[in-house]
Amino acid sequence: MFSPKLRPDHFLVIAGYQPKEGKTQKVRFSFYGQTIDRSSNLGTGIVNAKDIETAAHDAMAIKTGSFKFVSAVALGVKVLADNNLDHNMSLQRVAVLTLSSTRFDTEKSQKVLLQVAKKFPKLQRIANMATLLRADAEKRDKQ
Repeated sequence: MFSPKLRPDHFLVIAGYQPKEGKTQKVRFSFYGQTIDRSSNLGTGIVNAKDIETAAHDAMAIKTGSFKFVSAVALGVKVLADNNLDHNMSLQRVAVLTLSSTRFDTEKSQKVLLQVAKKFPKLQRIANMATLLRADAEKRDKQ
């Protein structure tokens, strides 16, 4: 992942989203769906209750969620609303691919991916792909 280095006392200004209406509270801004993995310092910002609810069930919530949450979405136990932010992929597919992450236990992930492949024939190919991605990631981690 690309990580730019900033010299001390230098800043990077990037345009982002903040609602026009809401309440003021402490926030942190993060890059989303980018090759750069950075977050801002904690500061004051405006938040909207609807945005908070949406964010609790979007692709980023899945990609950073707990194994329990990701597995529930992958297995269709927790059915989320339509993917309004990343509408080109279903949130269930995002969850299946997230199970390829090495941050989860291999055996537990494999078990869930096998269940997904059995329970959802249309997701069998993507579950198999997640298994292969997981194996590749583990090989890279060992090198």
